[in-house]
Amino acid sequence: MFKIIELTFYNYLEESYSYKFVSGVNYFKGENNSGKTVFYNLIDYMLGSSKEIKNEEWYKNVKKITMKVHNNSVSYILTRTKNKDENYFTVEGTTNFESMQSISYREYKIRLESIFTPNESLLNNIKIFTGQELTYRTFTIFNFLGEKRQGNIQDFLDKGRDIEYSVKLPSLLNFIFNKNLKRIFELETKLENLEKEVKKLELKKNQYDFIAKEINNNIIILNLNMQYNGKNAELVKQRLEQYKLMEKDTKSVAMNTKNITELSLMLENIDEQLKTYQSYKQGIKDIEKESNNRKKLLVALDNILKNNDEYSYLFDSIKKLLNELNTTISFSQSSICDKTIDTLQKQRELIKNEIKKNDAKFKLYSIQEKEKAVILLENYLKQNVVDSNEELAEKLSKIKTIKEELLELKNKDDLTKINNLSNYITNLYSLAKDVSDFVKIDTDKSKFKIRYLKKGNILQPEIEELQIVEKGDNKEKIQQYVLTNYYTGSMARHTLIQICGYFGFLKLLIENGEYPLIPIFVGDHLSKPFDEKNINALGAILNKAIQDIGKDNIQIFLFDDEEASKLALNANKTNNLIEYDKNNQKMKTGFIPFYKTL
Repeated sequence: MFKIIELTFYNYLEESYSYKFVSGVNYFKGENNSGKTVFYNLIDYMLGSSKEIKNEEWYKNVKKITMKVHNNSVSYILTRTKNKDENYFTVEGTTNFESMQSISYREYKIRLESIFTPNESLLNNIKIFTGQELTYRTFTIFNFLGEKRQGNIQDFLDKGRDIEYSVKLPSLLNFIFNKNLKRIFELETKLENLEKEVKKLELKKNQYDFIAKEINNNIIILNLNMQYNGKNAELVKQRLEQYKLMEKDTKSVAMNTKNITELSLMLENIDEQLKTYQSYKQGIKDIEKESNNRKKLLVALDNILKNNDEYSYLFDSIKKLLNELNTTISFSQSSICDKTIDTLQKQRELIKNEIKKNDAKFKLYSIQEKEKAVILLENYLKQNVVDSNEELAEKLSKIKTIKEELLELKNKDDLTKINNLSNYITNLYSLAKDVSDFVKIDTDKSKFKIRYLKKGNILQPEIEELQIVEKGDNKEKIQQYVLTNYYTGSMARHTLIQICGYFGFLKLLIENGEYPLIPIFVGDHLSKPFDEKNINALGAILNKAIQDIGKDNIQIFLFDDEEASKLALNANKTNNLIEYDKNNQKMKTGFIPFYKTL
């Protein structure tokens, strides 16, 4: 089992001071400003916290701090300085060069991870399940209860408010309380294998798509009048051989070329006819305009001469000119055959659409381009590629099905496990009824229970109450006992419930033995909200929790300003952070003895 053996401070004069720890309860008493909270935070720092200590007044004369820990018959020396990235990790009894080298904060945590992780596959299983990197540091959320967040039963874990932990807690709780882990890991393994296969198939698909495209492009160049589909390679080869034989027949080639040429010429002829028409039509418009202007002049002149006998000889000539102009305009209009032009335009569109439909088919390729196409086609047909689209679609469908099942399984809680946790927390809290007035009041309530709610990480007291309810179609009002939430306003109540929640989880996780958990509990000034009538409730539940878990299986570190005996706590080791000599003079001014001596 894991155990913290010793904590040692070193100053710049190479002086040192050590605290030795035991299994069970390590109790530290100190008055205000003796460094209780600083000591509380230091334990977390030595266990890999990223919180800086270099600006803490308490450490101004401290050069380094070492922590000796023991786990599974091996002792380790953990060393941290005020520089977060200057750390040392040593296996006791070794003096190799590597152990003397400074390591980064990241490497320091990796080394600690190896101590607290029961087996190599555990973290991988957690990562597979949660999709997140959850390490032993994530599990320290169950180890620390500070002074500032005492009395919280909603999201009751102290570190749960820190963003670093809050984003991971839901996934962590899903993992702890899931009843389908074996099936989930089986499916995750299957999913991983399928995804590897899909990657290979996607690579094959890309290769096939490229080659198939190139084969079909060259088929078009050679005008083989077919399409490669991945299954007809032999047929394409046959057509290619036929084409190569036809190439020797110049007549066949000439006829093929002629057909294509004729089609192109037809399009050009129609374009030329349409251009001529447009030009002719514009000429007609110009003639018509000019003729109409002349007609207007002649009509005007005719009107002038009608009543003037002197110019009667000109009248017949003007009439003749007008008749000629009318004949010319009429003739030009009739000479335009709109039906023929419409037909030409329709033919032109048909040819254009046909060319657009299969442009490459009608493209005139050079002899060199066709020769190249023959070589490329032969080479591509030699490639051993298979159309994997069907197989790929099948495996993608399986992946979808597995993911849907995983999502369902991961959201199924072990309700029995949660209920057992709730029962333990309730029973632990109830043990204090003989030494606490408020606990007795609570437990005397009908069917009092502290129910653990995973969603929100809540410790919710509930009781049975007599209420009036409506029943039946007639909504008859009757009295009935109903389970309802029980709201207590006392901070001491909430703190005691909160502590019971901590030890409920610690017992569950330690007994399971499959989590990267540090088996410790660190509490700062837990007695603060309790009055003298109820303070013994702390000792009652802590003593029982340690008994249930086993003194050798967990270490407790408590920092308080009261004597352990006042809490009715069975402390296994007591330390005074401030010490006096026989003259009542302070020999030790706080948890770091040389804090103010230099």
